[in-house]
Amino acid sequence: MRAPSLATAFFGHPVVATPLMLSGLVVLVLFLTQGQEGGLVLALPVAVMMVRLGKAVSAVSAYQAWKRAWDGMSPPRARRAVPWKPVFAVLFVTLVFANALAHPDRQSATAGAGMLVFALGLGLVAAIVRSLVRLWRGRLRRKVAHHNSVVTICARPIFPVPSLQHAYAALPDYCRQVLGR
Repeated sequence: MRAPSLATAFFGHPVVATPLMLSGLVVLVLFLTQGQEGGLVLALPVAVMMVRLGKAVSAVSAYQAWKRAWDGMSPPRARRAVPWKPVFAVLFVTLVFANALAHPDRQSATAGAGMLVFALGLGLVAAIVRSLVRLWRGRLRRKVAHHNSVVTICARPIFPVPSLQHAYAALPDYCRQVLGR
């Protein structure tokens, strides 16, 4: 299977596709609920964009599944630790900024920011609990061989193999002349 093109891989990546899909859904919901004039001009390209994004995501996920299966045939390599991803921080800052723009009066903006901080705290607690559970399960789990690995066994032939002297002795005369024996 060939790797998807650079554009498909970029737009099919979950970090890129998720915000684009969410923004497309917001535009479509606003169009359906508000129904402003000229909204159809914006809603149609957004719907087409969402279909293209869906195809890109499915192409990238199919390639990743194939790549995982292909790489699964080789012996497993040690995985490096994944650092904390700053995507959540960017998402949080974006939500706080969007909340401040949505609520121009200070009191409702502060209440919305407080809810976002509370949600961030719950997310951090859930991430810590999840990592502790993974750590605890990892210590209890034994390392076992992968069951999906491809195994090749080369057994010795069952029939007897003659020695080199017997093989040369069994050659016809014209072969011995070529070999110089």
